[in-house]
Parts: sequence; C-alpha cells; structure tokens
Amino acid sequence: MNTRCYKCGWNFALSREVVEGAVAAAPDEKFYVSYCPRCRQANKIPMQQLKRTLPAGWTPPAAEA
Repeated sequence: MNTRCYKCGWNFALSREVVEGAVAAAPDEKFYVSYCPRCRQANKIPMQQLKRTLPAGWTPPAAEA
C-alpha cells in the first residue's frame, strides 16, 4: 500500500505483512500510525483504508497456542 507523508510529501509503501499485522493486532482501532522513513512524522492511516487493501475474504491467522 502506497502512502504519502503529510509533512514532507515523501511517498513510501507499507508491505502486505505490515498491513495484515496492523489489522490483526488492533481490528477495533480507528487509525494505524505509520512513521515516515524520511522525516519520522507520524501519519495516521484510517483502518478502513488498510482493510480495503487486503484481499476479499481475508481473515486474521489463528492465534497459536
């Protein structure tokens, strides 16, 4: 998923593993905070936007016992 820093305008990508981890770790949160690799500005990304990037029917992996 591509995103843009609100402060410096730098484009950077979030890998699929990061998106899946964010959605699996906190599905009830409204935002995911991603830090710009260039200026370290915190960027809030709506959780709905992250969920839209996942494939249809995606479910979080089962917790290992």
